[in-house]
Amino acid sequence: RFVENSSVSACYNELIQIEHGEVRCQFKLRACNSVFTALEHCQEAVEITSEDHIIQYVNPSFERMMGYHKGELIGKELTELPKSDKNRADLLDTINTCIKKGKEWQGIYYARKKSGDSIQQDVKIVPVIGQGGKIRHFVAIKRPRMDNNNQIHKLNKEEKYGGDHFQSAPSLQNRRYSSVARIHSMTIEAPITK
Repeated sequence: RFVENSSVSACYNELIQIEHGEVRCQFKLRACNSVFTALEHCQEAVEITSEDHIIQYVNPSFERMMGYHKGELIGKELTELPKSDKNRADLLDTINTCIKKGKEWQGIYYARKKSGDSIQQDVKIVPVIGQGGKIRHFVAIKRPRMDNNNQIHKLNKEEKYGGDHFQSAPSLQNRRYSSVARIHSMTIEAPITK
Protein backbone atom coordinates (compact mmCIF):
# COMPACT_ATOMS: atom_id res chain seq x y z
CA ARG A 1 0.00 0.00 0.00
CA PHE A 2 1.25 3.45 -0.96
CA VAL A 3 1.36 6.03 1.81
CA GLU A 4 1.20 9.65 0.70
CA ASN A 5 4.03 11.79 2.05
CA SER A 6 3.34 15.49 2.62
CA SER A 7 6.96 16.37 3.38
CA VAL A 8 8.20 19.19 1.13
CA SER A 9 11.64 17.62 0.72
CA ALA A 10 10.13 14.24 -0.23
CA CYS A 11 7.88 15.91 -2.82
CA TYR A 12 10.82 17.95 -4.13
CA ASN A 13 12.96 14.82 -4.47
CA GLU A 14 10.12 13.07 -6.30
CA LEU A 15 9.79 15.99 -8.73
CA ILE A 16 13.55 15.97 -9.37
CA GLN A 17 13.44 12.23 -10.10
CA ILE A 18 10.51 12.66 -12.49
CA GLU A 19 12.20 15.55 -14.27
CA HIS A 20 15.50 13.70 -14.48
CA GLY A 21 13.78 10.62 -15.94
CA GLU A 22 11.79 12.67 -18.45
CA VAL A 23 14.82 14.70 -19.51
CA ARG A 24 16.87 11.54 -19.93
CA CYS A 25 14.13 10.02 -22.10
CA GLN A 26 14.02 13.17 -24.25
CA PHE A 27 17.81 13.06 -24.72
CA LYS A 28 17.62 9.38 -25.71
CA LEU A 29 14.80 10.13 -28.13
CA ARG A 30 16.77 12.95 -29.78
CA ALA A 31 19.87 10.76 -29.99
CA CYS A 32 17.86 7.94 -31.61
CA ASN A 33 16.37 10.36 -34.13
CA SER A 34 19.88 11.57 -34.96
CA VAL A 35 21.08 8.00 -35.48
CA PHE A 36 18.15 7.26 -37.81
CA THR A 37 18.89 10.42 -39.79
CA ALA A 38 22.55 9.42 -40.09
CA LEU A 39 21.58 5.92 -41.27
CA GLU A 40 19.20 7.31 -43.88
CA HIS A 41 21.83 9.65 -45.33
CA CYS A 42 25.13 7.77 -45.03
CA GLN A 43 26.82 6.48 -48.18
CA GLU A 44 27.56 3.03 -46.79
CA ALA A 45 24.93 0.33 -47.12
CA VAL A 46 23.65 -0.68 -43.68
CA GLU A 47 21.74 -3.88 -42.96
CA ILE A 48 20.45 -4.80 -39.50
CA THR A 49 19.35 -8.35 -38.79
CA SER A 50 18.06 -10.19 -35.74
CA GLU A 51 20.17 -12.83 -34.02
CA ASP A 52 18.37 -15.33 -36.31
CA HIS A 53 19.58 -13.43 -39.41
CA ILE A 54 16.13 -12.05 -40.24
CA ILE A 55 16.43 -8.67 -41.95
CA GLN A 56 14.94 -5.90 -39.82
CA TYR A 57 16.31 -2.77 -41.50
CA VAL A 58 18.16 -1.66 -44.62
CA ASN A 59 19.00 1.94 -45.42
CA PRO A 60 18.47 3.71 -48.79
CA SER A 61 22.14 3.18 -49.74
CA PHE A 62 21.61 -0.56 -49.38
CA GLU A 63 18.53 -0.34 -51.59
CA ARG A 64 20.45 1.56 -54.28
CA MET A 65 23.50 -0.70 -54.11
CA MET A 66 21.63 -4.00 -54.22
CA GLY A 67 18.57 -3.02 -56.28
CA TYR A 68 16.01 -4.18 -53.73
CA HIS A 69 13.25 -2.17 -52.09
CA LYS A 70 13.06 -2.18 -48.30
CA GLY A 71 9.67 -3.93 -48.39
CA GLU A 72 11.12 -6.85 -50.36
CA LEU A 73 13.75 -7.52 -47.70
CA ILE A 74 12.35 -6.79 -44.25
CA GLY A 75 11.22 -9.99 -42.55
CA LYS A 76 13.22 -12.29 -44.85
CA GLU A 77 16.05 -14.51 -43.69
CA LEU A 78 19.44 -13.83 -45.23
CA THR A 79 19.47 -17.42 -46.49
CA GLU A 80 16.49 -16.58 -48.74
CA LEU A 81 18.52 -14.03 -50.73
CA PRO A 82 20.54 -15.19 -53.74
CA LYS A 83 24.25 -15.73 -53.05
CA SER A 84 27.18 -15.03 -55.31
CA ASP A 85 29.22 -18.07 -56.37
CA LYS A 86 32.43 -16.00 -56.30
CA ASN A 87 32.91 -16.40 -52.52
CA ARG A 88 34.94 -19.22 -50.98
CA ALA A 89 32.72 -22.17 -50.09
CA ASP A 90 33.48 -21.90 -46.35
CA LEU A 91 33.24 -18.09 -46.10
CA LEU A 92 29.69 -17.96 -44.70
CA ASP A 93 30.57 -20.57 -42.06
CA THR A 94 33.66 -18.56 -41.11
CA ILE A 95 31.63 -15.35 -40.80
CA ASN A 96 28.88 -17.03 -38.74
CA THR A 97 31.37 -18.70 -36.40
CA CYS A 98 33.07 -15.37 -35.77
CA ILE A 99 29.96 -13.23 -35.19
CA LYS A 100 28.15 -15.87 -33.11
CA LYS A 101 31.08 -15.62 -30.65
CA GLY A 102 30.34 -11.90 -30.28
CA LYS A 103 33.32 -10.81 -32.37
CA GLU A 104 33.13 -8.51 -35.35
CA TRP A 105 34.04 -9.76 -38.81
CA GLN A 106 35.59 -7.64 -41.52
CA GLY A 107 36.56 -8.67 -45.01
CA ILE A 108 35.73 -8.83 -48.69
CA TYR A 109 32.45 -10.42 -49.72
CA TYR A 110 30.72 -10.87 -53.07
CA ALA A 111 26.99 -10.19 -52.95
CA ARG A 112 24.41 -10.84 -55.64
CA LYS A 113 22.28 -7.88 -56.62
CA LYS A 114 18.62 -8.22 -57.53
CA SER A 115 19.63 -7.91 -61.18
CA GLY A 116 21.79 -11.04 -60.82
CA ASP A 117 25.11 -9.19 -61.05
CA SER A 118 27.76 -9.84 -58.41
CA ILE A 119 29.28 -6.91 -56.54
CA GLN A 120 32.47 -7.07 -54.50
CA GLN A 121 32.10 -5.31 -51.14
CA ASP A 122 34.16 -4.34 -48.13
CA VAL A 123 31.98 -5.62 -45.28
CA LYS A 124 32.09 -5.16 -41.53
CA ILE A 125 29.61 -7.12 -39.40
CA VAL A 126 29.24 -6.14 -35.76
CA PRO A 127 27.20 -8.11 -33.21
CA VAL A 128 24.98 -5.98 -30.94
CA ILE A 129 25.02 -7.29 -27.40
CA GLY A 130 21.82 -6.78 -25.40
CA GLN A 131 20.76 -7.41 -21.83
CA GLY A 132 22.24 -10.46 -20.22
CA GLY A 133 25.19 -10.39 -22.62
CA LYS A 134 23.21 -12.07 -25.40
CA ILE A 135 23.56 -11.15 -29.06
CA ARG A 136 20.35 -9.37 -30.12
CA HIS A 137 21.21 -8.05 -33.59
CA PHE A 138 23.90 -7.92 -36.22
CA VAL A 139 24.79 -4.71 -38.03
CA ALA A 140 26.46 -5.10 -41.44
CA ILE A 141 28.13 -2.07 -43.01
CA LYS A 142 28.90 -2.55 -46.69
CA ARG A 143 30.80 -0.49 -49.23
CA PRO A 144 31.68 -1.34 -52.85
CA ARG A 145 35.37 -2.16 -53.34
CA MET A 146 37.31 0.86 -54.55
CA ASP A 147 39.29 -1.17 -57.08
CA ASN A 148 36.07 -1.89 -58.95
CA ASN A 149 35.90 1.42 -60.81
CA ASN A 150 33.35 -0.01 -63.22
CA GLN A 151 31.06 -1.05 -60.35
CA ILE A 152 31.35 2.32 -58.62
CA HIS A 153 30.70 4.20 -61.87
CA LYS A 154 27.65 1.99 -62.44
CA LEU A 155 26.39 2.59 -58.88
CA ASN A 156 26.82 6.36 -59.22
CA LYS A 157 24.98 6.27 -62.55
CA GLU A 158 22.10 4.30 -61.00
CA GLU A 159 22.02 6.74 -58.08
CA LYS A 160 21.90 9.72 -60.45
CA TYR A 161 19.03 8.40 -62.55
CA GLY A 162 17.15 6.29 -60.03
CA GLY A 163 17.86 8.03 -56.74
CA ASP A 164 14.47 9.72 -56.42
CA HIS A 165 12.75 6.37 -56.88
CA PHE A 166 13.90 5.24 -53.45
CA GLN A 167 12.97 8.40 -51.52
CA SER A 168 9.90 8.10 -49.35
CA ALA A 169 7.94 10.70 -47.45
CA PRO A 170 10.40 12.15 -44.92
CA SER A 171 7.73 13.24 -42.45
CA LEU A 172 6.25 9.73 -42.36
CA GLN A 173 9.68 8.17 -41.84
CA ASN A 174 10.56 10.68 -39.12
CA ARG A 175 7.30 9.93 -37.30
CA ARG A 176 7.92 6.19 -37.56
CA TYR A 177 11.52 6.51 -36.33
CA SER A 178 10.43 8.87 -33.58
CA SER A 179 7.85 6.39 -32.30
CA VAL A 180 10.31 3.47 -32.52
CA ALA A 181 12.96 5.49 -30.71
CA ARG A 182 10.44 6.52 -28.05
CA ILE A 183 9.48 2.89 -27.42
CA HIS A 184 13.13 1.86 -27.05
CA SER A 185 13.95 4.72 -24.68
CA MET A 186 11.02 4.18 -22.31
CA THR A 187 11.62 2.79 -18.88
CA ILE A 188 8.99 0.45 -17.52
CA GLU A 189 7.81 1.26 -14.01
CA ALA A 190 5.25 -0.33 -11.74
CA PRO A 191 1.98 1.61 -11.49
CA ILE A 192 1.38 3.70 -8.37
CA THR A 193 -1.48 2.25 -6.38
CA LYS A 194 -3.23 3.59 -3.31
